[in-house]
Amino acid sequence: MMYDLAIAFPNIALHAADLPWRLASPSALNPEHTQLWESSDGTVLAWAVLQFPWHCLDYEIRPNDYSVELEASILDWGVTRVNAEALRRGNPLPFYVSARHDDATRIAAIQQAGFAFDGWSYVHMVRSLGTSIPDTQVPKGFHIRPLAAEGEIENYVAAHQAAFDSTNMTAAWRQATLRDPHYVPDLDLVAVGPDDALVAFCVCWITPPLAYPNGARVAQIEPLGVVPEYQRMGLGHALLMEVFRRARNMGAQRIEVDAESYNEASQGTYTSVGFQPVFEARFYLHRFG
Repeated sequence: MMYDLAIAFPNIALHAADLPWRLASPSALNPEHTQLWESSDGTVLAWAVLQFPWHCLDYEIRPNDYSVELEASILDWGVTRVNAEALRRGNPLPFYVSARHDDATRIAAIQQAGFAFDGWSYVHMVRSLGTSIPDTQVPKGFHIRPLAAEGEIENYVAAHQAAFDSTNMTAAWRQATLRDPHYVPDLDLVAVGPDDALVAFCVCWITPPLAYPNGARVAQIEPLGVVPEYQRMGLGHALLMEVFRRARNMGAQRIEVDAESYNEASQGTYTSVGFQPVFEARFYLHRFG
């Protein structure tokens, strides 16, 4: 239901194609961290998820059912739950809500709920798959292949944690992504070295064939990473080229990615392979506890 609402309005949703990745997080799978708002006939009007791995509140509202009161109730639910969690932990807890830079209504609601712009954003970038895709140049001694399903989860988790210098990714989370009905194994790519060590990865998500007019599909990268000692070798570029081709062969007309506004290297990498910025999703911070 949550995924269906997001992909029904892709020009409004902050997360559409890649939403399964976020909904597989341990936080999203905790019923206490998820809330639905429904009409009397059971239609989902809105949903919200407390994403503790990223310290943020994800939420979407069906546009035709939008009201100031509904959005205020969503934010009040999130604020109440996060404040309770901060008190339980006994430590201050920073939490974010994001909004497109041009969504004045959402920004006003977020600020009314006590959040303030924190000075950074995700730059949402798009590349057409209708243009030429250069041949993949994989560094000598390395090769690209799909993840070896659940048997390679532990290796993936180790590479992910190293690439992002974070312990957020867990085996349970990665296993949940593999079991999501929207997961496509052939778009879950890894780069491995001569000893078959997993040193880089690129997970791509793609919308169902009938989600958009004329059967067009949209792909999104989430995430792309390279273990630090293997960076600047061209592995990330090679993974991108391969995922471009695979997504295009599956009917995707465009591919999307989010890059942090403060990460010039990441933006440079994506720009170099044809991505162009479309909008910014700005992050608003509230400190609880």
